[in-house]
Amino acid sequence: MSATLPPPPADYQRSHKLIGGFLHKHHISCRDSVWLTLLSYDRPLTAKEKIRRVFHHLVCSICRRYTKQIKSLRVLVRRHVADLAKTQPREEFLQSLRQDLFSLSTRSPDQKSNPRTENDG
Repeated sequence: MSATLPPPPADYQRSHKLIGGFLHKHHISCRDSVWLTLLSYDRPLTAKEKIRRVFHHLVCSICRRYTKQIKSLRVLVRRHVADLAKTQPREEFLQSLRQDLFSLSTRSPDQKSNPRTENDG
């Protein structure tokens, strides 16, 4: 049983028909472009990699949009993480945690090795 894929968008068909042979001859595919885009966030790209990606983005609007979406997503995630760092736990939670830690530190050595009490059964 073979699955049929939907046809690519018109932008893809138009740009890749015009320059498709050149792109594939020089190994500049959408897959390579996406890989280079994601790789650029991990390390600086070499000059050859930058040229390959820029050239592909000149002819492929889909990859340009993908790159914009990834950049937007990264900005949103960074803002969310920064907002999380600003939040502080509630004072009741901190007080409860302090009490639990204090009670653990004041146990006798026998109680520390066996956390179950006589009431646990």
